[in-house]
Parts: sequence; structure tokens; C-alpha cells
Amino acid sequence: FFVVKFDTYIEHSNLLFYHLHNRGVYTYEGRPAFITTEHTEADLQLVADAFKEAVAELQRAGFMPGRPLQAPDEIITIPLSEGQQEIWLATRFGNEASMAFNLASTLQFRGELNTQALRKALDELGARHEALRAIPNNDGQTQRILSPVKARIPLVEADLSALDGARQAELAKHRAAEVNTPFDLDNGPLVRARLCKLASDEHLFILTAHHVVADGWSCGVMLRDLGALYAAACAGEVAKLSAPLQLSEWVQQQADAREGQERRTAMDYWLGQYEDTVPVLELPTDHPRPALKTYGAARVNLDLDADFTKQVRALATKLGATTFATLLGAFQTMLHRLSGQTDIVVGFSLAGQSNLGGRDLVGHCVNFLPLRMKVEPQSTFADQVMQARGKVFDAVEHQQVAFGELIKRL
Repeated sequence: FFVVKFDTYIEHSNLLFYHLHNRGVYTYEGRPAFITTEHTEADLQLVADAFKEAVAELQRAGFMPGRPLQAPDEIITIPLSEGQQEIWLATRFGNEASMAFNLASTLQFRGELNTQALRKALDELGARHEALRAIPNNDGQTQRILSPVKARIPLVEADLSALDGARQAELAKHRAAEVNTPFDLDNGPLVRARLCKLASDEHLFILTAHHVVADGWSCGVMLRDLGALYAAACAGEVAKLSAPLQLSEWVQQQADAREGQERRTAMDYWLGQYEDTVPVLELPTDHPRPALKTYGAARVNLDLDADFTKQVRALATKLGATTFATLLGAFQTMLHRLSGQTDIVVGFSLAGQSNLGGRDLVGHCVNFLPLRMKVEPQSTFADQVMQARGKVFDAVEHQQVAFGELIKRL
């Protein structure tokens, strides 16, 4: 027998059973439905088809989350989000510009690796998230989502185990290739994987996606899902993962919100922040800015020792601020000392997935919030932290406006 149960509350879930009844399947939530030797293969197929059709019909009508399963040759066309449009436009300046948006994440596998299970997990990961099958169209306004059958995540395998002394140098080349190889934004795919075998029981796995279809939060979701899918594939089981929010659903939510009062209020807030002028930070650099933009970059990591971190957190608690706001106040003060300016804009990124109530979403959902803060000569550091705290709070409250939209209005 089988029993139908919903793991999470869905307001109109009971409609599923009315649709099943109309298709000849009589059951209710929590009640066992018995299958006997008198049932034929045709009977079982009827039950399976009834469930598929009923769920798809409810999804199309908006009574159930998610979209109906894509047919093998079906292509779904949806708008690009405002953030995606910004990324797509930036990539039009050439491969160097596009490669600046490559996001690479690495996993170290120790122990025996089941490559067939990893391949299966990658296929299921692509099928699970629409964004990993998305390709922008040349109009810069829309994107197409291919079916899982037509958009598998490519996996490149390299065996470096016999290289001995040259292994690390060759591995560095493979790492660099992920960063320095452009994606084909016209034809896709916009996510790829590379598996480097270092020894019989040691592998390095690199998952790379273009920023137009993923962000930092998405990378965490992808790696977590991949781990669950791989473990299930190794065990011959089905991964127990809750249904994610799909890119098409999120884009529609953003479009609906664009017409609401909440977004108009947010836009009024940001325009009010820059109604007189937009300050430009002039740092005392040792050479002028180049005439043409380049995409060379580096990152400096600063480790804060435990004692200092404890002091910062204690100060934040004393001031009633978060550690982030406290460090932001310090950064603002440093920029003031370096530039001598008292009107400074400092930006930070905020993941759009943070407002989804725990649902997973892969896509370019990050937004950039530009905080305008002033440094008064007579102010104390505590004053700067309090200002940063208030600005961060206000910015998060008015995050509904995409950075690109604000730039257009300004």
C-alpha cells in the first residue's frame, strides 16, 4: 500500500485529492491505498499518471508550489531580473569582463570516490534548479530555461595522480582554467564541473558557475545539495531534499513586488538619500585610474586574533550594535582619514534568499545597498557606529530596489 502525506503545510493541498478522484484514483491524505496482485501494470501507470497530471494542473493554477515538469524538448522563457540584466550588460564588453563573473567553489574528497554517483548527482542538481539550466537571450531582457535532458552539467576529469613532483603545478593550471575560461553566454551551459584525481583516495572537485545565474549564497546551496544527492546516489536511495524555489517563481515575485507600495516607499527612501548629490570617494592612490577598465583583482585576508575579536564583540554589545555595524563604522572612519572627506558612500551586498523563510533558491539574487554616511569632526567613534547601525537597518528595510534601478533613476 502507499500513503500520501505532505511534509509542509500547503493551503490548498486538499484539492489534489479531488483532482485524483476525477482521474479514477480514490484516496485521501494519511489514508493507506492498497495495491493487490489483481492490479495490472496499466492500473499502476494510471495512478502514476493521475498524480503527475493532478499536481501539474494545480501548479499551473498556482495552488501548489513549483512548476509542472518540463517536457524533454520544452523551453521556458522568462524575464531576466534587474540584477541579471546588469550582469549580462557588463559581459558585453568582452571575455575579460565576462570572466570577472566566474564563481568557482571547491570540494576536497578524501577516501574512495564513486564517480558514477557524482555524475548522477550533478545531473540531479541541474534538474533540481532552473537557474543551472538558464541562458540569457540576446535581447538582454529575457532568458530561456532548458529541460534537464537538454542541459546537463558538463564534468571534465583529469588524472594527476602519476605526476608526483609536477602535480601541484598542474593542479594550479586546472584551477586557473576555471577562472580564466569564459562561459558561452549565448549557448550555455553556464555551470560546469572539474574533477582532478590527486591519488586513488584523494580528489579535488571544482564547481564553477557564471554570476548571471548564481551568487555566493547559491554556491552554498549547490554544494550542500550536491553532497546530499551524491550520498543518496552512493546508497542507491532518493535524496530527502525539500522542494526549492525556482528561478522563474522568484523572478515573478520580483515583478509582482515592483508594482507594490512597499517598493515605491523603498525607491523614495533611496532617492531621498541622494537627492542633492552622489559623493565620489577620492582615495590618495599612487597612480591615476587607467583610461580603460581592467579586470585584474586581488584579495587581502586579515585574520583577527581571538582576543581582539572578543573586544570588538564586547564593544558592539555595549553600543547595542552588531559586529558588522561596528566594523563598518571602523571602515568608514578609516576612509575618512585616508581621503579627508566627510560624506562617504560605502556599499555592501545582501542576499535576496535571506527573505525566503528557509526555502532554497539558486540564482542571481544578490543586491548591492549603497549606504551614505557622514563623518562630523566633533563626532566620536561610538557616534559613527550608531550611524552605521541605523543606516544598515534602514537599508535592509528598503532592500526592494535593485542597485541598477537606483542608478537609472539617479
